Amino acid sequence: SSYAGAERAMDADFQKGKLPPEAVARVVLDAIEARRPRTRYAVTSMAKLLIPLRRILPDRFFDFAFRRSLKLPHRM
Repeated sequence: SSYAGAERAMDADFQKGKLPPEAVARVVLDAIEARRPRTRYAVTSMAKLLIPLRRILPDRFFDFAFRRSLKLPHRM
């Protein structure tokens, strides 16, 4: 099914950006200790790229890109 394919694609993408648990723990600790925590914390290089792009690119672009990367049909 499309969803099984999407799950495999997501697993592969997550493995590409895999970080040691300590890296994620450091970001979580920084958020907990922050006097004024941010809404989002980028941990992976992909997140560091995507968060600023979300501010300038339309939602439809991201919808298309995520559908394509997850190998989902164009129309659902």
